[in-house]
Amino acid sequence: MTVAKTIAELSAYCAVLNNTVETTNRDIAAIQSQVAENEKARQADQLELVRLRESVQGYAELRAAVAKLTEQRAADRVEMDQLRKEAADSTAKARESEKANADLRQELADLRQENALTRQQLAEHLKRVEVWDARRWALVAVLMAALLSLASGLVVALARR
Repeated sequence: MTVAKTIAELSAYCAVLNNTVETTNRDIAAIQSQVAENEKARQADQLELVRLRESVQGYAELRAAVAKLTEQRAADRVEMDQLRKEAADSTAKARESEKANADLRQELADLRQENALTRQQLAEHLKRVEVWDARRWALVAVLMAALLSLASGLVVALARR
């Protein structure tokens, strides 16, 4: 009964780990989408910078825009680095979860094999017990016959005296 309970607990834990892996994969996809959006924004900002450079009248605006874009680019780099780190952490967690899941599946397979072996040993033990039980009853019958024979011999001996 405890082996079945352990198997059920391991199966439930495998399902939880599978859920964690799926959640992590969704998080990675969201992070990759954010990185793509940041890249698009950066490209749009670069186009804006090119347009401002072409305008001689907008030189002051160009300097302000360049400063703003530089700050934004630095912020984007920091954010991209953070997103890459988060993606790497999520990937590592997913790999750990997959490894733990594989370990649990192996443990479950081992427990099932051990359960089958235990059942086979139990069946063999029951066969041996049945054989010894039959022999014990045969011995009881022989002893009862010997006791009755001895008792009848005693009765006959006492009756002759």
